[in-house]
Amino acid sequence: MNRVGGKTAQTTEWFRSNGQHQLQHSDNAIELCTTLRTRQRISFTRDVFSKENDLLESIFERDPVLIVMSRSISNLYGARIASYLRRNCNEPRHRILTLNCSEQNKTMDTVLDICREACDLCLGRRAKIVAIGGGVCCDLCGFAAAIYRRGISHIKIPTTLLGLVDAGVATKNGVNLDGRKNAIGTFYVPEHSIIDPEFLNTLPERHFRSGLSEICKIAIVFHPSLFATLWKHMDSLRGSGTRLIHSAKEFVYETAQSHARLLSEDLYETATYQRILDFGHTFSPFIERTTHYQVTHGEAVAVDMALSTIISHQIGRISGCESDRILDLLAALRLFPTELTLDAGDLWRSLADIEAHRNGSLNMPLPTGVGTHFFLKSKEGLELGSVQAALNEWQRRLCVASA
Repeated sequence: MNRVGGKTAQTTEWFRSNGQHQLQHSDNAIELCTTLRTRQRISFTRDVFSKENDLLESIFERDPVLIVMSRSISNLYGARIASYLRRNCNEPRHRILTLNCSEQNKTMDTVLDICREACDLCLGRRAKIVAIGGGVCCDLCGFAAAIYRRGISHIKIPTTLLGLVDAGVATKNGVNLDGRKNAIGTFYVPEHSIIDPEFLNTLPERHFRSGLSEICKIAIVFHPSLFATLWKHMDSLRGSGTRLIHSAKEFVYETAQSHARLLSEDLYETATYQRILDFGHTFSPFIERTTHYQVTHGEAVAVDMALSTIISHQIGRISGCESDRILDLLAALRLFPTELTLDAGDLWRSLADIEAHRNGSLNMPLPTGVGTHFFLKSKEGLELGSVQAALNEWQRRLCVASA
């Protein structure tokens, strides 16, 4: 029985199921429960813009497409991509938009530029926005697709190692706001992610290192056999040129598959704010921001992973032997920035923003061994002195390694 307007009302409920939607009704309330059914296909291919490769042709079909690519990709592959579209996708409503895709341009204004281009092309609800570029390009296009006409399909074709194993398969799309990294964004599942390691042939070495950081992240806290393989290939991965490219390609499938598996367990982060994939992403947003993004995402993640591993050892959750293995791998792969000055107090204060993002808890993933982890739930368990000691130890190791 419910009291409504001073009267006793008899509650009657009725239930209707419409696919994934359920509606419950009473005399004074209606509750609509919805479950969004989504599907993402991740395809692994070689040389996606080869005239013999018909993958994109089958995906595009006859739907209009807005292709957004970073300027560096346009310089390297623009003519080939345009030729592929003319030859394999005979659709006059395809358009290519080239953007400067950097952390400085990863803003709402750039997202709106993509939306304006979509409006100018008069893209309908069945159209697609296609990102061809690194993680920034994928984020911008995913965000634009989520809000244009309340959501149209988008396809990610990542071209960096970080994109191939992380951003290219991810569900989250974020842009920076007033100096805060990824302060606004969406959860929006791409219709298709196309993973083509051949793009690595033209990737600068520094961006290789950024991608290796994300591979190490998965290996350290989730995938011990991947860690062992990284260790086995350490000599090749610390090198450069074709040896580095060939070795990196070996890890793309395994890492992307692991990333997708971990995402599937809590795609929209509604079940818990404790996420394994947040390893290396507690201090790193501040590190990127405070250096005005002169430190790359992967470099910041590598520093974060090192500090997190040292902190875990300080509080007795990982042995010195296991801690050394992790730190030695990160150093051997040359993942850290060449120049970086950090203040422990600033790092510790930056945790307040992380707590807000994780619903009031720190939930900091820390390794307990290669392939295992736990979550430090509260900032109360992490004193300023611990951050200072971890920073000192990391800097000491850097000095030894460079000597």
